[in-house]
Amino acid sequence: MILPEGLETIGDYAFNDTDFSTIYIPSTVTSIGKYAFYWADITELNLPASVTTLGDSAFSACDQLKKVTFNSGVEKIPYHAFERCYALEQVQLCDGTAVIGEKAFGECTSLKEIRLPDTVTSIGNYAFTKSAITQIRIPDGVTAIGRYAFQKCTALEYIAIPDSVTTIE
Repeated sequence: MILPEGLETIGDYAFNDTDFSTIYIPSTVTSIGKYAFYWADITELNLPASVTTLGDSAFSACDQLKKVTFNSGVEKIPYHAFERCYALEQVQLCDGTAVIGEKAFGECTSLKEIRLPDTVTSIGNYAFTKSAITQIRIPDGVTAIGRYAFQKCTALEYIAIPDSVTTIE
């Protein structure tokens, strides 16, 4: 699916439960609504730098999604943004991302590693619950890690937590 240049907003539920495996999001899009691609068959996602806002559960349950690339812009990975993307193996976040929201990558059972940019300041509740992460380095700017952020991450062997973290729930 190729979305037209000039499109600025992809609304709530716009492509919920669709069969498109590829999608082109133009560089004019600034906002993607909640549940916009929920349960869609997308296999790879390249978010242009123009996208600054993602809605809750925007890509949740895209169980064919294997790779997500952020090209800056998005400050917060919101609530359930990529939850239950079971095939998700690779996520490339960019500097500028400050918040990993609640269950943002929860139940991404193929996600073995993720590099958090130094701009991240908080990690929400259940952010990586039931993921396959084997190791993670929490950036120096993080001050809070939410409840159950790494719950049931049975493959997790190493986690580096900096002195900047003042709260782990």
